[in-house]
Amino acid sequence: MASIIKANQIQDFGGNSIIGSDGTGNLTTQKILYPAFDVKLSADQNISDNVFTVVAYDTVILDTDNGFSTSTYRYTCQSGKSGKYFIGGLVLYNSGADSTLNYADLYIYKNTVIHSYQITQFNANPGRQYSHQFGVLMDLSDGDYVEVQGRSDRTSSGTLMFRGDAERKETRFFGYRIGS
Repeated sequence: MASIIKANQIQDFGGNSIIGSDGTGNLTTQKILYPAFDVKLSADQNISDNVFTVVAYDTVILDTDNGFSTSTYRYTCQSGKSGKYFIGGLVLYNSGADSTLNYADLYIYKNTVIHSYQITQFNANPGRQYSHQFGVLMDLSDGDYVEVQGRSDRTSSGTLMFRGDAERKETRFFGYRIGS
């Protein structure tokens, strides 16, 4: 014999909705993987040779809690949203037309401290472009911020840059809360 439980909403002890239904079979759940943000660099960003530079992510694609600032290029954990976050993205380095890269470094900062980094040095086969992809887990508390910095060096003159594009997401930064 089968059992049937009918309810339009299930709540926790605090009266918060965990699962609900609109009565036609459409399920609604609590906000998971939330807050979330996704930003990109919309045009090339020229950088100085061998200088740590904040990646100037200037275009917001998604920002559920207004935690990303296009003036500081940081994601800040909003009040009441502390927890474990997945932070990811990619930075595309370019050495310019007549040059190749000696190295490309990527640093993920939590507040003023390096949380993680990737260093790539090109000894045998330097190229003109290189892409650092990253994905890290970190604990964020209210007011903590995350930013991305890069540093690179080229073999000769040319315009060193982080690549950005109005249509594509060549250089991007994203994250979302995975739990408390």
